[in-house]
Amino acid sequence: MEIPLPIPGALGVQFDFLGRPITCRLAGPGALPSLCFPLSPFLQTFSARNVLALVAAALTESKLLLHSQDLALLPVMAESLLSLLYPL
Repeated sequence: MEIPLPIPGALGVQFDFLGRPITCRLAGPGALPSLCFPLSPFLQTFSARNVLALVAAALTESKLLLHSQDLALLPVMAESLLSLLYPL
């Protein structure tokens, strides 16, 4: 299946995958990307000092290891950290 890339700032591209409609959009110029999840779990889990340490480690391309007893929380934490690095 070949899906065209949406035009930034345009309505987007919609297609069906396994019977479910999927819509892809790119943020317009100068706009921040939309998040599919809230940043509040990330900011409530880590102190301000730890958030800054994680961002600094990511910016310096250090290796980061995220560990949690709740496996469902790991992708949200990793994506939250990546979203704080936007547009880098």
